[in-house]
Amino acid sequence: MFDPTSLPAPAQILQRTKALALLDAILCPDWEYRYYSFNNAWDADEQLASMRNGQGDGWFILFAPNGVAIKGYAHEKTSTNSPKIIDIIKNTLPNTFQSFIDEPAFNMNEATFCYWHAEDCWHRVDLPPDDGSDDLLPVLILPADKYQTYAADYFEIDIPIKSIEAIYCGADLTCELAKSINPEVDFIQLQQDAYQVGYVLL
Repeated sequence: MFDPTSLPAPAQILQRTKALALLDAILCPDWEYRYYSFNNAWDADEQLASMRNGQGDGWFILFAPNGVAIKGYAHEKTSTNSPKIIDIIKNTLPNTFQSFIDEPAFNMNEATFCYWHAEDCWHRVDLPPDDGSDDLLPVLILPADKYQTYAADYFEIDIPIKSIEAIYCGADLTCELAKSINPEVDFIQLQQDAYQVGYVLL
């Protein structure tokens, strides 16, 4: 179980998830093969971060005017596909997150953990502790070498740690910075991806 008090403020998670999506876009032009994605115009005044690892695990993070909610799914956990767990999530989340609960794309039928931010702190839906969150959420808080290791394993590319840190810090996206991460990146295409992410272009 991932301790909700370990999660940073929503603004920091927003910046981190945008950075993760941009880094994946730099490394992989094909969206379907990326782990991390971000849509800064998911709905009116809403933004959406997502992760999917191709093995059935992943999370959605909705950034909305009423707050932030995280729903995750780890397919090998014993709590998966339990109607009781689905009901607990629906009955625990504040009414302000009703659209999050009802959104078909988030598929609440597949959920093993759920967090939300309200009253200046993070809360966790009381679900079985072995929920997969310890594996899927640390990337939101760990330093750049966590992503560096992931990129080396998944994309088989060694990225300079300073380049990852620059993206994590919200540095302007330049062609030079992008090519330090992936020398073969199509910067024109990347600009379109960055626009969808809502990342600063130079």
